Amino acid sequence: MVRAAAKPVGTSQATAKWGMWAVSAMGVGGVAFHAYGVARMMGRAATPARAMIRVMSALS
Repeated sequence: MVRAAAKPVGTSQATAKWGMWAVSAMGVGGVAFHAYGVARMMGRAATPARAMIRVMSALS
């Protein structure tokens, strides 16, 4: 993204767009992993997939 910021105005920012999507996906994955850990600490039988479903439904 640093390289994209240094490009002249008007050039393609496709690389920056892909970088932002990657950062966004990592953020959602991190929130789901945190939800999974919290559910396990609370003694709930949870799976990473179930935690991800909860996070995605909360975001929508």
